[in-house]
Amino acid sequence: LASALNVVTTCTEAASGALLVAKDVGDSIIVINATSNNLRVYPPVGGALNGGTTNAPVNLGANRGATFWQTGALTFGVTF
Repeated sequence: LASALNVVTTCTEAASGALLVAKDVGDSIIVINATSNNLRVYPPVGGALNGGTTNAPVNLGANRGATFWQTGALTFGVTF
């Protein structure tokens, strides 16, 4: 997911995920899950979300959105 705004319209819960692309510290990426399944959103390879485990995703519920704020070279904060 490299765009500032990303709307996901296809997602099979068992195997679907999206990978954030690292840009510049302070940049934000909005992800909207416009499906009826959970969407796993992964940090860039080697990165972390909300200070969590390296390469671990967050689950974005069906028909929900989140903003991912780049806080470091490979780290993001998330607001749901």
